[in-house]
Amino acid sequence: MATAPFWGTWRVMEARPDSLDHPEAPLLEDVEFTLKENGDVEWGLPETQERLPLFDCDTFEVLRERDGFTVVVLLRFGAWKGCIVEFLVESDNGSHGGSCTMVLSLEGWAALTCTSLRCLSGRRIDTNFDFLPGLEHGHFTDLAIESRTNRQYPVHKIILNAEKINTDEQFLKSSFFGLSDDVTQALLHFIYSRCLSPSLSPHTAQQVLEFARNQPNFNQLGKLCESFIKNTGFQSEMVLLVKDMHIALNQTLILYGGKVLDENGVVKTPRNRALGRSLITNPAKLCSVIKQTFTNFLLVGLKIVQFCEKFVKFKANLSKQDQIAVFMFAKAQLPVFIAQIRELCKALRYATVDMDASMRYDIASYFVPELEELMSAVTNFGLGVQDVHQKVIEATCQTREYNLKTAKSKTRPLRHILITKEILYMKSFDDRLGVVLSYLIQEREGFVEQPAAERIRDISRQIEQLVDEIPFTIHKLHSFSNILQEKLDLESFKFCFTVAASLITELLEKYRAQRRHLRHFLSQITSQLQNDKIEECLIQLGLLDSPTPRPPASPRSAATTLSPASPLDLTTEFSPPLKSTTSPLAAHSLTILNTLEGADMEFEIREVGPDNISTSTILRAHRVIVSSRCPWFRRALTSGMKESIERRIVLHDCSLIVFRCFLHFLYAGLHQLDLGLEHPQFLADLLLLADRYEVDQLKNCCEEALLEKVDSNSCFALLVLADQFQAGQLRRTCFEYIAQRPPLCSEENLSELPEELRLELSSLGAWVTDGVLAGDRRDGRTEWRSSREEEILESEGVLLMRDRRSREEEEEGMREVEQLTDNMRLTARDLAEEEEESLPLTTDSARLEACVAALREVLGPLVPEEAILQVALSADCNTDRALNHFFSNN
Repeated sequence: MATAPFWGTWRVMEARPDSLDHPEAPLLEDVEFTLKENGDVEWGLPETQERLPLFDCDTFEVLRERDGFTVVVLLRFGAWKGCIVEFLVESDNGSHGGSCTMVLSLEGWAALTCTSLRCLSGRRIDTNFDFLPGLEHGHFTDLAIESRTNRQYPVHKIILNAEKINTDEQFLKSSFFGLSDDVTQALLHFIYSRCLSPSLSPHTAQQVLEFARNQPNFNQLGKLCESFIKNTGFQSEMVLLVKDMHIALNQTLILYGGKVLDENGVVKTPRNRALGRSLITNPAKLCSVIKQTFTNFLLVGLKIVQFCEKFVKFKANLSKQDQIAVFMFAKAQLPVFIAQIRELCKALRYATVDMDASMRYDIASYFVPELEELMSAVTNFGLGVQDVHQKVIEATCQTREYNLKTAKSKTRPLRHILITKEILYMKSFDDRLGVVLSYLIQEREGFVEQPAAERIRDISRQIEQLVDEIPFTIHKLHSFSNILQEKLDLESFKFCFTVAASLITELLEKYRAQRRHLRHFLSQITSQLQNDKIEECLIQLGLLDSPTPRPPASPRSAATTLSPASPLDLTTEFSPPLKSTTSPLAAHSLTILNTLEGADMEFEIREVGPDNISTSTILRAHRVIVSSRCPWFRRALTSGMKESIERRIVLHDCSLIVFRCFLHFLYAGLHQLDLGLEHPQFLADLLLLADRYEVDQLKNCCEEALLEKVDSNSCFALLVLADQFQAGQLRRTCFEYIAQRPPLCSEENLSELPEELRLELSSLGAWVTDGVLAGDRRDGRTEWRSSREEEILESEGVLLMRDRRSREEEEEGMREVEQLTDNMRLTARDLAEEEEESLPLTTDSARLEACVAALREVLGPLVPEEAILQVALSADCNTDRALNHFFSNN
């Protein structure tokens, strides 16, 4: 799935409906949507925008399918009630002022002309903001809060005022006195960081929520706790569902003498081959075990339906990060389930290894009456399900017709098109189900008409075939597990899981509406299986009425059953502090800096002017804020030395304007401060100051801002800066910039660098000489790639230079880059040689142009022309071979 050309933000510039009067076409124009690298879709819609089914899709995938001799590109959005909105992609380069455009066509509805707006990399620099070190170290406190256990918690008035808390001692005693230690700690953690404590438990969160309901200043804390409790309960339910599935499969393994592993992969129950072989010699016990196996697998299927339904219903309450956590959790369970099925097959193989003809005959003799009853039950149940399924189709058709009659226009809206596809899929399933049932009825009638001896021989042959197929099934399961782990990436799994979960939930809703027709069949199943867990699952899914009313499970009790080492964590989003640009704590602290009310220390900045005239400037500040945000200042103000006694810190070799920015960051982070607008020299001085006083957050922000400042004039100076202060990301960016522009490596530029960097750039020069990193040469001139082409190469994963490494690793990396670069593009010299050797003999210009045009339609506008031309020539202008070659190497 090559999705890189589609990443970014797109705007619908024009919506051309298939019919002249289409009410939905105007709703699509000027709508923006962002296709992200992780497979997410974000729609930029105004609040008054009418919701279309397309806008409810939050994930996408790109498919390439063959249609005769051409390759069709499909952009699929998922999912609306289990339906995929599938568009045919056509390129339309240059029709909108040379910008990158694509046309998305949905037959029977509309064609959308979309223009690319910007790349995904554009974002403002920001960092977390909190005063938690001040709460942890307890320096310069002026108040104390007492808990129920008479424990004192020192606090700061200046921080409490940010939450608009009255700092009068009587008020604090009446509001905070008598709370438990856990609640008090949670409250203080929120006051100093605007987030929840990472160690917060659901029980404590419930107590904090009850406290916040009576305190108007803590509305945000109450909302956080409420979301935390909901997420924890949902997390507990999902983990318990998966645990129940594993338990059901493990119970099946134990029945056959299979090996059972615990959650850590350690053998919990060893393999018992004698138990499995004993089943073969006891047909009655084997029949009972098979029935129990069917019951366990049915329970697993119902748990999967519950898992999907709970996810779809709770999805709106989850952040994108939490949704990714659910996807990763579900994806991680697939190999475990497959391993359990493989172990079951192995147990069956060991159990049947000594099975002979007489054993098969005994088993067949016992199973003849059981099979007759089973075939009859399965046929009757299938006919009942088919009848209910047909009623579901009829209800869906009625809904479609009703929506069409009540629509303002007689044209087919998108909802009508998707429901029509859904009806067609359900009818197709109904036809296949009818074929299967007809086959089962014929087999049952033929089986019943056979003589008893013939039935036994027939079943015996079937058992022999099943035993022979067991090793092949084990091998297939092993191969399938490897494919899932190696080739199924998270983006593809996320799309498939989202669509499948949405489809299962939608079908479940439709079957609930027809549950009075299912009641008879489901009651028969539960009465025959006699399994309370299956009956409970059917009741929870709403397919079966409860014989006795049951109180709903308490969310708190469900949350408390969660293991501390849960493999799924949906509460991490509540722990990080708010970003400084949106934090009310940063805004309040900036106000304190501007007013300097209650300032209790001074900074003296001594500068030497151009005429060697020394100047001194005094800046007032607050010790609690400075010490909370800067470890170096905290040590200076609490060491008992001169700085702590005089409450004054003297700074030399520091610009006043740079230190004012530094002080602004200590007080308010990047609130009302945009480092991207600053000059590179200013950012370099600020980075030096942040490194000197150990403010790593500011150092990282300066480094990120300098990444956008790398150019021909500053690349070497920034490389020295990055190497001196261990700024790895900036260092790599400078090396990549220089690597793509070899003329910069002149003697004049290299002479000013340290010897170590000169050696690294010298090795880089060897790469350039060999043509690995050289640009495209045309007519004797060197044309270097544009910044857009550099972004394309970076998005394709071509790393042109790595950090400092040993000589052996450099040589190995050079070979890898050479191979990858040669597969992606040709220099003009190589292209000329290719044309002289190949074009006159094997390729005519018409075939080449046709192949290049076909490849351009598939690969999109972002792939360089040289890469497409090289692939076409190497594949002898065969489009299919060229595409296979391109995708196998990229």
